[in-house]
Amino acid sequence: MQGDTVLDVGGGVGNLSLELLERGAARATVVEMSDGYEEAAAELLAEHRIGGRVERRIGDFVADAGLVEPHDVVLLHRVICCYPDADRLVSMAAAHAHRSLALTYPRERRLTRIGFRGMNLWLAATRCGFRTFVHPFAVVDAAARREGLTLARRETQGAIWENAVWLRNGADGNAAAMEPRHQDLAAEEEHAQREADVEPTEDDLGPDEDDTGYDEELEDDE
Repeated sequence: MQGDTVLDVGGGVGNLSLELLERGAARATVVEMSDGYEEAAAELLAEHRIGGRVERRIGDFVADAGLVEPHDVVLLHRVICCYPDADRLVSMAAAHAHRSLALTYPRERRLTRIGFRGMNLWLAATRCGFRTFVHPFAVVDAAARREGLTLARRETQGAIWENAVWLRNGADGNAAAMEPRHQDLAAEEEHAQREADVEPTEDDLGPDEDDTGYDEELEDDE
C-alpha cells in the first residue's frame, strides 16, 4: 500500500480515498458522474489537510476512456449495483488497474434480489429514472480476467454486501489490504444470518423477471 496510487470510481465525497491515504497511499483520484459532491468533498479535504494528494474528476468513467490515467489500485465500492452494464464498467476498471482491483457489490442471493426489486418498484413509482442491479458474479469475474487480473480474495460483508479483490499477474498480495474496512464477517454472524434467512416462494417474486438487471433463473443462496 505504501506509495500506491488509488483510483476511486464513484467515490462520492472521497471518504474511502482519505482512509487509504492515511494508511500509506501516495495520492488518490476520485471520479464521479455528478458534481453534487464537490462542495462537501472540498470541506472534507480542507479538514484533513491533504487536498494536494487528492484529485477529483467529473465525467463518465466508462464512456470517456481518457478521463483518467491508470492507477496502482482501482476501487469500485458499491458502484456496480448502480450501473446497468457490469461487464463494461468492470472491464474498464480492470484496464485501469496496474496492480489490483477491489470491489464491493451486492451478494448474489435470492433475498438480495427481492430487496433490490422492491427498491426498483418504489423508484419507478416515484418516477425516478435511477435503478439498482444485482449482477451475476460470473460476469464481474470474467470482465476482470479478460483484462489480465486474477481473483485473489472473495468474502462476505454482512447480509447484503460482498468484497472481492483481483491482482494483476506479478503483483504482490499486499494489494488485498486496499479493500474497504470492516469486510470480515465472523463465522458466528454468518451462521446466525443463514439461520435467519427464510426462503421465499416463487409467488413472492411474481410472474415477471426480477427487476434487478438479472433475469436468469433465481438461484439458491450460496
